[in-house]
Amino acid sequence: MFEAWKHYVSGLCQRLEGPEIEKLKHDVMGVARKVAQAAGGFLGLGNKISAAERAVLSQVEQAFLAKLG
Repeated sequence: MFEAWKHYVSGLCQRLEGPEIEKLKHDVMGVARKVAQAAGGFLGLGNKISAAERAVLSQVEQAFLAKLG
C-alpha cells in the first residue's frame, strides 16, 4: 500500500507547486493524525498515538518530503 501511496503522491505533486504540495501535506497529515488520535488511548488518557501509528504517519509524510526536497 505504501508503494501505491508514494506513486500517487509523486504523480500528484508533479502537477502542483511547492506551496500547494505543502498545503496538501498539511491537510493529509492533519486528518491522518486525528484518525490516529481518535483510535488510541484509554479513556482519554495516555499517549493517543501508538508507536506503530507514528511509524505509519512517518511513512505517509515521507512521500511528501521526497517531493519537497
